[in-house]
Amino acid sequence: MNSIHEGLPYRDFVKPQTGLVSATICAKSGLLPTSSCTDGTKTLYYLEGTQPHSYCEYHENVESLKRLAIDRLQTESLSVGQKPIIVDTTGLMLDPDIFTDPVPTGVHSESETETSDMQTQRDIIEEGKSELQEPAFNPLLE
Repeated sequence: MNSIHEGLPYRDFVKPQTGLVSATICAKSGLLPTSSCTDGTKTLYYLEGTQPHSYCEYHENVESLKRLAIDRLQTESLSVGQKPIIVDTTGLMLDPDIFTDPVPTGVHSESETETSDMQTQRDIIEEGKSELQEPAFNPLLE
């Protein structure tokens, strides 16, 4: 966006009288913020009727995952005969991004993979043929 506006004078956005509404949303999920939202909020303009109506579940899931992790940690310590672990939850943050798959880096052609896999299979077959010998005795054939 910056490159297409380069060299143009700065102008303020003039909000129309009707048709636009502003809404404060969670910066992470884009939904209405709750008290659990820790990533900040943004105020954005929406066409009337398109603004979010549901509340952020992203950070509420973080809270439930945090409680689940603490419960499991305490339960596991009891199952191995240790004293219960007391966890200080103040300042404990769990990044829910650890549950998402990373973005692939780099381009990988499937045809290259197929070619190398097929060559590996051919090598194994050729290697097996050279080492293939008749068994001295096979009780199933007798």
